[in-house]
Amino acid sequence: MTYPAHYGIFDNATVRMLLNEYRWGLNWSVKPTLAFFDAAVKDGHLEDWLVFYPELKNVENRRLAGTNYVLPIQKRLRRKERDFAFAGSSTRQRLAMEVISGGSPTPALLETSPAVSRAQNTVASLHTPTRGAMLLAFAADKGDESDPKTLTLDPNAEVPVGHVASIFYMAFPKQAAPDGKIGFTTRTGQEEDVIVDAAKA
Repeated sequence: MTYPAHYGIFDNATVRMLLNEYRWGLNWSVKPTLAFFDAAVKDGHLEDWLVFYPELKNVENRRLAGTNYVLPIQKRLRRKERDFAFAGSSTRQRLAMEVISGGSPTPALLETSPAVSRAQNTVASLHTPTRGAMLLAFAADKGDESDPKTLTLDPNAEVPVGHVASIFYMAFPKQAAPDGKIGFTTRTGQEEDVIVDAAKA
């Protein structure tokens, strides 16, 4: 199954500025992500980003108050077990990110229609070894933990900027993944104690 999407390619400086200046949730810090971002750039593993948002069904296309931007606004639940973070993206949307960033190979065609073939070829052509992928979503949200499904989006009115949450999903290039190194030390009570492999004891 395919879906239309809007996308653009942005340089590292633009995406980093977005992440750094965005107002994040109170219980979450973007600093580790920025540190990983900077390390990937320094090591030559990250050069640019493909940012996209899909055209989905069951959304409300509304203009942001005071702007010319019309966004596809979803009504998505926050999850209490995750500090009221929003529910995740769908598998088929994440797959596009994974293919673009090199985390997954282009999947074998499950359908043989020309539309599906063109869509997969397009996604595969957007991959480079040093490109990250970012999926955007926009959700109705007053910031007060109210159930978004109870929010009414007036089709004839603009939506206040403060009532829309921008949701980011990111996939760094596969080659930026850290090596699987494990380091540890062991301390015993006495210097003469012997350390025995538990599997052989």
